[in-house]
This record gives sequence, structure tokens and C-alpha cells, in this order.
Amino acid sequence: MSPVFRNWLIIMNVIAIFYGFAMYAPQLANTNPLFWIFVPDCPLATVFFTASLMLLALNKKSNILFLLSMISGFKYGVWTCFAIVSYWNFYVAPSNFIDYVIDFSAHVGLFLEQFLLIKYATFNVRKLIAPLAFLFFNDLSDYLLATHPLLPEYSLSFMFPFTVSLTVASAAFTYAILTRA
Repeated sequence: MSPVFRNWLIIMNVIAIFYGFAMYAPQLANTNPLFWIFVPDCPLATVFFTASLMLLALNKKSNILFLLSMISGFKYGVWTCFAIVSYWNFYVAPSNFIDYVIDFSAHVGLFLEQFLLIKYATFNVRKLIAPLAFLFFNDLSDYLLATHPLLPEYSLSFMFPFTVSLTVASAAFTYAILTRA
């Protein structure tokens, strides 16, 4: 990856991080600070990716961080696009249509940019334990402690198993692409 492209991605992702955390500010204000780490799922996935790029800029690597970025980026890119499309009437009104088109597009980008880490990451089962533990604990926190993103109440009985399944599927997808690369 060229330094110019990498630096452009870092800048774009830092902007996305600030925007994402601003979107979660009301929820964070109403959440116990002990659980803040589990509230802003997508901005945190973007932090992992941006930190991965910054390490690469310094000619350093962290396979655990790369795996955490890839799995969470794949997961939350898909999760958010799925939620927006599935619960369109809940999220999208004529007054905020453009916001959700941008949000949807940004999450497609969150998914796609993880492919840039393929040539730097290696699959290692031991190093997968920490990312998976964090993401599974995040899933439990989201649906048992209500730290999940804004969702219609009627969707929770479906979204909980879907989210856990997506964690597993994202890890399997990461395994598949890293062992084929």
C-alpha cells in the first residue's frame, strides 16, 4: 500500500472515528462508564483499523490488532448494513435519508478496507483468542446489558443470535481469506 493512500485512509478513518463517537455520545452519556468500551462498536472497529495502518506506517505489526480489525470490520460493516436495510422504516425518514445513505456507504467501506490488511496479517489460532473473546463479550454486553446500538425493540430477539453468529462468521471469513492469501 502506498504511503499516500495509507495516509489518506488514516485521515478519512480518523474523521469517521470522530463522527462515529459523536453519534454514540447520547448513548454513552446514559451508559455506565465501565461499559463504554462496548457501546461504540463501529467506531471502535475503525479505531482498530486506523491503529493497524499507523503501525504499518511505522513498519511495525501486531497480528492480534490486525485480526481484531479484520474480524470486527467485517462484522460491523455487515451488521450495520443489514440493520439499516432490515429496519429501514425504523432508521430512515425523508429528513435523514442522505445521512443513512452515507452511513450505509461508510459501513460498506469499513467492510472492504479490511482486505487491505490481508498481506500483513497471518492467521494464528492462539492470536485469535483475544479478538474473539473481546467480540463475544461485546455481543453479550450488547444484548444482556443493553449496550447495543439503537435498534427497534422488536428486533432484539433476532439480532442477538444474528450478532453472535456474525462474530463466528466473520472469524471464519477472516480465516478463509488469510489461509488462501
